[in-house]
Amino acid sequence: VRFYSPLETVGGGVILDEHPYRHKRNDARVIASLAVRESGSDEAKLVQAVGERGADGMTLADLAACFDEPEEKLVEMLAVLCARGKLVEIAPSRYLTSSTLDRLWTDCETILTKYHREHPLHAGMRLAEARQRLLRGKARENADAILACFAREGKLTLTAEHCALADFSVHLTKRQSAIREELLRTCRAAGILGKKQDALCALFDKKDRVECAHVLESLLSTGELVLLAPELCVEKSVLDAVDARVKAWFETHDTLTLGEFRDALGTSRDHALLVLEYYDRRGILRREGDVRRPGAQFGEIEK
Repeated sequence: VRFYSPLETVGGGVILDEHPYRHKRNDARVIASLAVRESGSDEAKLVQAVGERGADGMTLADLAACFDEPEEKLVEMLAVLCARGKLVEIAPSRYLTSSTLDRLWTDCETILTKYHREHPLHAGMRLAEARQRLLRGKARENADAILACFAREGKLTLTAEHCALADFSVHLTKRQSAIREELLRTCRAAGILGKKQDALCALFDKKDRVECAHVLESLLSTGELVLLAPELCVEKSVLDAVDARVKAWFETHDTLTLGEFRDALGTSRDHALLVLEYYDRRGILRREGDVRRPGAQFGEIEK
C-alpha cells in the first residue's frame, strides 16, 4: 500500500483470496480459511476449495485451473482425500466434501420423510420435484449425481421417475388391495385402448371413489399403470407388448409410418397416433416428417 504523493510505502502483504465472498470483519471462519490458504497443506487447500463451492462441488478441471499442480498429482491427492472420507466423487471427476454431502442428505431425508407421511400410497417423490426442493437452482446433472450417490450408499431407492427412502414401501389396506386388482384387471382387458380415470372410478360405489382415486395415483406412481395421454390409463404389460412390437419392427425397417403402426396394432388411426406421440414424448421415437425413426431413448424398450 503506497501513498502517491509523496511516493511512500506504508504497508504490504500477500493476497490470499483474489475473489473473496462478502463477510464480516474478524469472522473466525474467514480467518481460519485464510490461515489454510496461507500455510495449510495442499490437501487441506483442496478440501477447502471444494467445500467453498457447496453443493456445486468442483470438477478436476476446476481444481486444475485453481491450483498450480500437474493434473496427475491432483488426481493422486483427490484419491487420497476420497479414501480418507474428506471428499466424495459423486460422478467421474466431480467432487463434493463429505460434510456438504452429509448436510444435503439430512435435508433430503427430512423432505422425503414428510412426503411419505403425506402420500403413503405414492411410490416416491417425482425426481423433478426432488431436484427442485433439494437443489433449487443447481444444474440437473449435478442434482442427479448427488441423488445417484445417495442411492449407491443404500439411502435411497431411485428409478427413472421417482426417489424414495430405502426403507419405504407402499402398504395397502385389504379394501385398497381389492380396488387395485380390479383397476389392473380392467385396464389389462382394455388393452392399448386404455381406460379414462373417470371411467375407472365410476366402476366403484360412491363410498369407494376417494379410495379408488388414491389407489389410482399409487398405481401410476409405481408404473403399474401408465398415462398414455392425459387421463388415459394403460396397463404396463400391455404397453410392454407394444414396446416389443416396436423393437421388432426396427430390427428389419429403418422407418415407421402412422399407417404401418395402425395396422400393426389393429387399432384406429387416432389411437395409433396417441401411442406414437407418447413414444415421441419419451424420446423412444423421433418424428421426421411423416415417418418415425428410433429416438435417443430407444434403448429403454430394449431393457
